[in-house]
Amino acid sequence: MVDAEVIAVDTETTGFRVKDGRDYLMGISVAYYLGNLGIMSAYFPVRHESQNLDPSIIHSLKPILESKPLIFHNIKFDLQSLATIGIYPNQRMFCTQQLAHMVNEEWFSKSLDALAKNLLGDKKTKEEVEKWTHAFGWKTIPGDLMDEYARHDAELTLELFAKILWPEARGQELDQLWDTELAYIRLLDKIERRGIKVDQEFCKVKIDIGETRMQDVCDELGFTPTPTNLAKLFFEDLKLPVLTLTPGGKPCLDKKNMEEYDEILSHIDDKRARLVLEYRGWQKAVSALYRSALDHVSPDGRVRPNFKAHGTKTGRLSCTDPNLQQIPRQSSNVWNGDAKRSFTFDEGFKGLEFDYSQLEFRLAAAYGGVDSLLEIFAKDEDPFIPTAIEVFGGIEFRQSAKTLTYSTLYGAGQRRISFALGIDQSAASDVIGRFRELYPGIYSASSKATKLAASRGYVRYWTGRRRHFPNPEFAYKAFNSIIQGGAAELVKHAMLRVDEQICNEDCRMVLTVHDSIVLEVREELADSIIEPVKKLMTDFPQFGVKFSVDCKEWGK
Repeated sequence: MVDAEVIAVDTETTGFRVKDGRDYLMGISVAYYLGNLGIMSAYFPVRHESQNLDPSIIHSLKPILESKPLIFHNIKFDLQSLATIGIYPNQRMFCTQQLAHMVNEEWFSKSLDALAKNLLGDKKTKEEVEKWTHAFGWKTIPGDLMDEYARHDAELTLELFAKILWPEARGQELDQLWDTELAYIRLLDKIERRGIKVDQEFCKVKIDIGETRMQDVCDELGFTPTPTNLAKLFFEDLKLPVLTLTPGGKPCLDKKNMEEYDEILSHIDDKRARLVLEYRGWQKAVSALYRSALDHVSPDGRVRPNFKAHGTKTGRLSCTDPNLQQIPRQSSNVWNGDAKRSFTFDEGFKGLEFDYSQLEFRLAAAYGGVDSLLEIFAKDEDPFIPTAIEVFGGIEFRQSAKTLTYSTLYGAGQRRISFALGIDQSAASDVIGRFRELYPGIYSASSKATKLAASRGYVRYWTGRRRHFPNPEFAYKAFNSIIQGGAAELVKHAMLRVDEQICNEDCRMVLTVHDSIVLEVREELADSIIEPVKKLMTDFPQFGVKFSVDCKEWGK
């Protein structure tokens, strides 16, 4: 193994909570090419309940794994697992999960099993391990029984990298992006391990308020407003349109349609509509925000989420356990308007949130070469005022102008825009037409992106990363992807800059929520870092548009 150029590594653990030490590494599998001998592999059980190697093997492995280029699948998890036995790799590393996402984000699953089956024709054997797990539990598997299963994972990781993913990445000129991608994944790893404190009492209070209010709403309505119970209210009483039908021919009230019905309800002057919205608001806030935070809190009072750089097709981050990407902006909504207060900071520190202003709109203006918008952004004027005046007829329609702008940039069609604005589809068609006349450059850029995606099967972001469209039918999403994905790439580079040039023990990056970066800063230093951070986040002159970042104290 010492002579190997690169080593594939996989870890077996007692569970998934390795970031806070509640779970830990049981063993390490490795695989590597050795000349004409082909693939060599081994499994080193070190902390199973039985059948372990002598603990001194860790001391032999440590200098090798810390000095060699390594390949992982799901690199963050393996690094966090290795840390539980004091091994900290610091040479060049690769991740087949992330490479698979870069090479083709359209692949349905990026799991090792799925990729190995689809790309290598391999079907992993789990029979013996599954039998033992079913009978006695995963944590009790002896080291010798884990051997073949674990070695095979390392071998598959090595083959996926060497035979498929790295050659394909080089063919698409994505290999030159890898060092930045690795730095970003390691930054996310650092953010996760640090975690962010939860105000557990605040969450408990909000849960109690929410559950009480939801019951009150049920009493007022006379039924529980779940999707299956809403048909009569929606279609008989409120006369809402039927969006789609189930295979059985009934109105469909699935998650996607319910999001559209929420928009319709928000424009209806009816007490029952408001009650349904309030119930659904509390239901989501209680389950997905407050209770989820409590369910995932570590013994030290922090949550350590899982940020997925491979979680969305456009390249935007997704987040689970808990999903901190869905922390809403402050608002007047009683159910989640103050949700940021669920998360707090160490004594002597305060939270600063640096949030890009109209990031995607600015990118759209830059790609569309819209001089009037570029001038507005350069002067730090309100970009939604011209739309409010020209499309809707007055400054008082600024919020409608903002809604129309972002609905358009996110690819919403006539029907969705009619729901979002609370107008009929004929009126929606008119405002879309006027918006198109006001900013033809944006539509021209969108049309160009669509044609390019349809003809060659992909478009490039400003970094060179690709968004693939193997099916030309979906090429109309290309410009939206360029904007969303380009924004995600910009935030990524900004985070790396801030971490490298600003962060230290007195200023820690603890969170990112879409277009914002949250820093935990020592109180007496907070004012001094605001302008340097803003400068790092806005210094992207290659776009020809002025970027803007707002800074607010978290939750204030």
